Amino acid sequence: MRLVRVFSTMVLIMILLSSSYADDYALWELPEGAKFRLGKGKISDVERRSSFQFSPDGKEFLVFTSIGIWVYDAYTGKELRLLTCSMEADQNRIVISPDGQIVASPTDKWDDPVIQLWDFKTGQLQTTLQGHTKRITSLDFSGNSKMLVSGDFDGVMKIWNISTGQHRHIQTPHSIVSRLQFSPNGQTILSSRNGNFKLWDVDTGAINSDLNGTDRIRKIDYSPDGELLFGTNEWWIRLWDAKTGSVKMTFKVPA
Repeated sequence: MRLVRVFSTMVLIMILLSSSYADDYALWELPEGAKFRLGKGKISDVERRSSFQFSPDGKEFLVFTSIGIWVYDAYTGKELRLLTCSMEADQNRIVISPDGQIVASPTDKWDDPVIQLWDFKTGQLQTTLQGHTKRITSLDFSGNSKMLVSGDFDGVMKIWNISTGQHRHIQTPHSIVSRLQFSPNGQTILSSRNGNFKLWDVDTGAINSDLNGTDRIRKIDYSPDGELLFGTNEWWIRLWDAKTGSVKMTFKVPA
């Protein structure tokens, strides 16, 4: 009986110490100049922005790890919660809605993949979007968080209504849809594959225009106001009109 009491006391002490250590974990043996430690579990390729990002309102900091998404207070570094949503997909294909309510994550399957929508605050699975027949390559939310666009290895693009789960199927000219991005106003989608960029009308699903002069450019982004597109390679920086796709100006990169 005495042995049982001693063992119980030891377990209680270990629990209390573990709790104390957990509270101090973020401050253990930090390098000079570091404020606190972020993330538990394997963090792959930490130099890439996709492994960590701020929440849409800037108040929380997210770290993508092998066991889920750790969420921290961006001002204090306090560990807030762990989102245990599916981490099968790489971080480039896990997106958070601009209103900070939903995390969209595709299952990493080559055939019959699905998109899982998770509650960002609770980590609970809300719904599953089905329709793709090949591995999903890219996701992006519209600025008002009401639509989600997805692309796959079969050159298919789907535009989803988040509230109803319904979608429109668009077969693109891309052999694979490498990247998709909504314009800030949600009226246009930019798609790309191997330097081939196209602008799509969201309402009609038709191609508005192709971008010319995209040699050796892998990524193009919208300006904050949505009026321009910009991209760069090792020789120049180029700006396009986001409505027409025409080149507006080119700046040479200094040698």
